[in-house]
Amino acid sequence: TELRARGGKAEALVLDVTDIAGAGELIARQPAFDIAVINAGTNRPKLMAEVSEADYDIVLDLNVKAAYFSAQAVVRKMLAEHIRGSIIFTTSQMGHVAMATRTLYCASKHAVEG
Repeated sequence: TELRARGGKAEALVLDVTDIAGAGELIARQPAFDIAVINAGTNRPKLMAEVSEADYDIVLDLNVKAAYFSAQAVVRKMLAEHIRGSIIFTTSQMGHVAMATRTLYCASKHAVEG
């Protein structure tokens, strides 16, 4: 809203970033972005001894895999249209610290920070 008020252009894409192919196709149909903010994330707070493989897949697939491939789709479009833009990932202080019930979340946010 503030960006638009200053004469800029901003759009939000609502999509399922865990559908890697579908998200990539939607991004490919858009004009190249000058700035993309990748903001999807989830958490399953549990002690490490209680984390299941399903918990792992849900957290890492969204927080790392989907973020990575969303960024890849944005980059491909930028390269195709010769746009030098920015990609901003929303991470967390948990990418820098540890917490007993946030092992998956910390690992995923640390990966994105990297």
